[in-house]
Amino acid sequence: MLILYGRNKKMNSIFIETRGEHFIWMQYLIELGLRGSHPLFEPEEIRSAFRRDISELADIAPKTISEVNVAIKNILQAHDIETQKNLIHDLEPNIRDILVRLYFQMIDKNFIDTDPIKH
Repeated sequence: MLILYGRNKKMNSIFIETRGEHFIWMQYLIELGLRGSHPLFEPEEIRSAFRRDISELADIAPKTISEVNVAIKNILQAHDIETQKNLIHDLEPNIRDILVRLYFQMIDKNFIDTDPIKH
């Protein structure tokens, strides 16, 4: 489950179920992201998402959550990265911005989980 946070409080949850090859692909994308490579998003798509206030993105209606889940499912079912990039590019900007923020939250969570702070 991924949770969009806005200004120090939980706003909305989005559950992403990944299994088998989809799980492996997600892990691969996260590993690339941890190294600074984000192949699914163009730099301008990332900048656009981060220009927006996170609480604006996090305060989303159930219909939008459903649209995000459908988009994620479609992206994961695409069999090549160019198709995935095209699917993302063709999304409504609000949905794409939410996906970008969720993607970076997954990377942040994995960074924290795999590299705990040492005192």
